[in-house]
Amino acid sequence: MIRPQHPTDLPDPDATTRDGGTIQGPVVIPDPETMLDPERFEDLRATIGTARLCLALADLAATLRETFGEPPAVDLDRDQTFQMAHRLTGRAGLIGFTALQDACVQLQEACATQAPLREAYARAHRMSLPTQAVIASLLRRLS
Repeated sequence: MIRPQHPTDLPDPDATTRDGGTIQGPVVIPDPETMLDPERFEDLRATIGTARLCLALADLAATLRETFGEPPAVDLDRDQTFQMAHRLTGRAGLIGFTALQDACVQLQEACATQAPLREAYARAHRMSLPTQAVIASLLRRLS
């Protein structure tokens, strides 16, 4: 498990991001209910408590930064990409980030079916940016 040093190490939701060398503009913070299953989120919060949930959120954000922080290699390794997508699918699904979970499932399927990975990887990467912004917002609200 990746341990972020501090929840404030999360990306600034007002920051400009880079994707493949082109500026994509400010990160839009969607309504958490459009990215997050509130029932699943609250069930996990009731099960593990707010403090542990905050750690899980910070861990997911750190994993997303580590995974999608650098542009991918020219040739993505299918096995490594599958394993990474599998881990993110589980973490995102557990917390309730269903949109990220779906994007990672599609990436897993692309790896397993020998389909081109670039589009599926790019979709998961694009979904990681607003997910990180929602996590930052949730951590501020829960703190």
